[in-house]
Amino acid sequence: MRNASVKVRYYYDEYSATPLDTSRIIISGTPKYMVVVVVTPEDKQVKQLYAGYPSGGIFPRLSWNELNDSGQYAPSGKYIIRYTYGTDVVKETPYVAENHVTTTTDANGEFLLTNNALPIGEVFDIYDTDNPSVFYGAYKIYTVVRLIITKGNLVASSDVQLEKNTLTRRVFTLQ
Repeated sequence: MRNASVKVRYYYDEYSATPLDTSRIIISGTPKYMVVVVVTPEDKQVKQLYAGYPSGGIFPRLSWNELNDSGQYAPSGKYIIRYTYGTDVVKETPYVAENHVTTTTDANGEFLLTNNALPIGEVFDIYDTDNPSVFYGAYKIYTVVRLIITKGNLVASSDVQLEKNTLTRRVFTLQ
């Protein structure tokens, strides 16, 4: 099963009806250069969302379409939307992307999912992608994930219960 793609889909429940990220960025005085980027927890840039000198007033909450700087979907997992004003990081917002190719299998059909791809227990806000001012809720990710394995037209999927510091093995049959 060499080079089958592996997607991860998360299960989560509403954690709160109130956003976790309630901070607003208010620009006043002489504007400084501002950069908004999506980064991995290891601080690797995935996508630049904004760069420039913002006008005064409230800087809007930016949304991310889950594409990286190369125009490809970012792997499923945890990300951070970071707002830097001048030299100061003024806001960081957790973000979870899902249902994208996260890894591929090796010659033995085995694959590894890193901690970034398994943000179990993480809490994050969900907003409408087309209208970032519409808040749906804050959600917490379960210890169960759905793995979807695809090779050509063949697909297998299964829910997998994960345990901390435990190697999980599962057999998939592509049909």
